[in-house]
Amino acid sequence: MTGIAENDLSLPRFEWDPVNIAEFYSKAETSAGRALPVPELNLVLCSRRALEQLPGVIDKLDARGIADVLIVQDNTPMQRSNVNLKHLVKRQLQATGRNVSTLTLEGAEGQNLTTSQVKIDQVRQAIQSNPVVIALGSGCITDIAKHACFETGQMQDEVIPLIAIQTANSVCAFTSRMTVLTINGVKRTVPSRMANVLIMDTQILKDAPPIYRTGGLGDVAVAAVTFADLHLAASLGMGKWNQLAYETSSDIRNILLGQHASIADGGIIGQEVAGKLMALAGLALTLCGDSAPLSGYEHMTSHMLDMAAKSNGRAVANHGHQCALATVLSLLLYRHIIEKLDAGAININTCYPDEKTMRRKIDTVFKQIDTSGAAAAECASDYMQKLEKWRLARPLFETFLSNWEQEKTRLQKHLMSPEQFIDLLCKIGHPLRFEELEVPLGRDEVRWAFKNAHLMRKRFAIGDLAFLGGFFDETLCDQIFEEFDHLTNAIIKHGGKLD
Repeated sequence: MTGIAENDLSLPRFEWDPVNIAEFYSKAETSAGRALPVPELNLVLCSRRALEQLPGVIDKLDARGIADVLIVQDNTPMQRSNVNLKHLVKRQLQATGRNVSTLTLEGAEGQNLTTSQVKIDQVRQAIQSNPVVIALGSGCITDIAKHACFETGQMQDEVIPLIAIQTANSVCAFTSRMTVLTINGVKRTVPSRMANVLIMDTQILKDAPPIYRTGGLGDVAVAAVTFADLHLAASLGMGKWNQLAYETSSDIRNILLGQHASIADGGIIGQEVAGKLMALAGLALTLCGDSAPLSGYEHMTSHMLDMAAKSNGRAVANHGHQCALATVLSLLLYRHIIEKLDAGAININTCYPDEKTMRRKIDTVFKQIDTSGAAAAECASDYMQKLEKWRLARPLFETFLSNWEQEKTRLQKHLMSPEQFIDLLCKIGHPLRFEELEVPLGRDEVRWAFKNAHLMRKRFAIGDLAFLGGFFDETLCDQIFEEFDHLTNAIIKHGGKLD
C-alpha cells in the first residue's frame, strides 16, 4: 500500500462492474444495439476468500461429479497467507474425492515460459480425458491453458470446462478471448477462448510480488494513447474504430487514468480495483474481437524488446512495465507530430515506399536479433499487407492531410499528456526508467525497438504515420528520448509530482 491507510480507502463505483458479469453483457448488448456472441465466461468471483468457492464451482461445471481435475501451472513459487498456494489448491481439490493431476510447464533453458505451440500441445495431450481444467497462474499459463482447451474443443466439438485462478494482477489475459502466441520469435495475437469461471482471490493477489500489480496497471494504462492509434488507423482506412470497446473502457479512463486514490494501494482494496480494471480491459477486447483498442504502438515497441531479449543475452522484462514506459514515448511522438506536422509541405508521393525497399529494411533491422531470417520473414509477411492497404487508402490520407487541423483536435481527445501519464505511473509505484526495470534495458536497445516497431506487424499506429510521413529520423528520436529523460528526472526531483 502506498501512502493511504487501507481503512481510509473506498472502492470506486464501476459503471461496468465485471463481477456482475451477466449485467455487464446485457449492458454491452444495449450499448451495441445488437445481440453479441455469448462468451464462455459466466462467473467472476472477486473477494478475499474467493478461492474457498473452488470446489463448489467445479461441482457446477461437472454436475455428475465424475470428471477428473487437471491443474496447469508453472514452477513459480506462490503464496497465499504464507501458505504454498499450489499445494493449497491441490489439497483443497483432493479433499473433494476427485482425481487431481498436475501439469507443470517450464520455459526453455535460461528463458522464461512463453506461449508457444509446443506448450499448448503439452496441455492438449494432458486433457484428452476431458477433465475440468484449472489454469493456476498469471497471463502466460492462462493463455496456454485456454488455447489448449480452445483447440481441443474445436477438434472434439465440445467446450472443455476451464477455471482460471488469477494469481497476480499482471495482464488482461484472464478475460480476453485471444491468446498472444509466439511464432518464429514474434508475438502474434490469435483468436482463442475464455475461461468459464474466473477466480480473483484478493488475498492471493495481495501476496503476489508488487511488480505484477504495477505491471498490470501499466498494461491497462496504455489506454492513455491506444484509442488515438485506433482513431488514427480508422481515419486513414487502415483499421476500424470500435465504439463498444471505447464505452466499456470508461472505468479505465475514469478510475485509473483519473487517478482514483485506490490505484496507489497494494492492499486488498487496491487489488480488487486493479483486478476489475484488468478484467474490463480483457472484456473490452473480447467484445470487439480485436486487441487494437488497448494495443497500439507502445505494445509493438514492447514486442520488439521481447524479440531482442535472447540475442541480447537477457530475460524478457515485465510486459506491462515495458508497455507503460513505451506509452510515454508514444505520447511524446504524438506531441511532436501534432505540433510540428505541416500537412501542406508533405510530398505525398514519398509516403509510399515500394516492397523491395521495405523488405530490405525489414531484413536489415531484424538481422540484428535473428540471423536465421525467420523473424524478418514473419514480420515482412504482416508488414507487406499493411503496405498494400496503405497504397489503396491513399485518397483517405490525402483527405486526412487536407483536414489536418480538425484531425489534430480529434486525436488530442484520446491522448493524455506525457506529464500527466508520468504522474500516474509515479502514483502507482511504477518504474520511471527502462534502466530501472527488474530486467534493466539499455537505451540503445529501447531506441532500436521504438524506432523500428512499425515494421513488426500489420497494425497501423503513430509510428507508421511518423515513418511514412518522413518524420521518424534520428533527430526526432534524439528529441523524444531527451524529453523522456527530462520528464522523468523532473518528477523524481520534485518527489513524485511535476510542476
